[in-house]
Amino acid sequence: MAPGAAARALKLHVVAPRQGAVWVRRGFGVLVRQPFGFAGLFAACLFGLMLVGLVPLLGSMAFAVLPLCALLFMVGTRRTLDDLSPVPGAFVEVARSGRPRLIVLAKLSLVCGLAILGVLWIGNIVDGGALEALQQSTASAEQMNARLADPALRTGVFTRLVLLLLIAIPAWHAPALVHWAGTSWPKALVFSAVACWRNKAAFAVYAVCWLAVWLVMAMIVSLCATLIGPTRTVAIVVPLSLAFWTAVGASLYFTFADCFQTAPALPEPDAEAI
Repeated sequence: MAPGAAARALKLHVVAPRQGAVWVRRGFGVLVRQPFGFAGLFAACLFGLMLVGLVPLLGSMAFAVLPLCALLFMVGTRRTLDDLSPVPGAFVEVARSGRPRLIVLAKLSLVCGLAILGVLWIGNIVDGGALEALQQSTASAEQMNARLADPALRTGVFTRLVLLLLIAIPAWHAPALVHWAGTSWPKALVFSAVACWRNKAAFAVYAVCWLAVWLVMAMIVSLCATLIGPTRTVAIVVPLSLAFWTAVGASLYFTFADCFQTAPALPEPDAEAI
């Protein structure tokens, strides 16, 4: 699915469950091909999130940057497959996608950001602020143990995870559908939800594989902490964590490319109709 200015019609494709493992493997594959390029892309996205978080009044909307970050990783992966560097080309390609699509992408980002804020607000109501209290660095060991044992904390965390999953399903493919297919943001959310549901077995395998990778990393960290001590282990934890999340981002494009097949090009969407 080569990037281009023309809108493309996409047809939903149902893949086999084992394709979820292929997505993970291919994510690591492109990361190995462009480790520094993806590291730069990850650093740029992280800097963008932090920068928005520091802006007065806009700080609470930092989550709105996530759809753009997901799209940049998808474009970066596509460029890597074409033997091009992810940065700065991914930023240039998204910027040159055209004003109508950028406006739709901004609307999508705003909707997703507000939805995530709503989830956090609901979670605080459910647990009565238990999670925020747990994050206070001034708490003593006894206070931390008491807060961890609070049933409301577990309920609040579970509520947040479920609601975030419900947001992730329609938002998963939405940025790519806006960028490559010129879809409006409501349709992009609907099409993404349908694609994820129709391919739920593959996504379940995808999630299990990433969980397995995370558990292996945890075992490595635990072993290193035993052998060289917790302080020195930090030098291993940080690059491992960065590599993990960068590989997750690099794999996003494959989930999209396999769930949607490219059809003949369509005319450009009317900017006034969006």
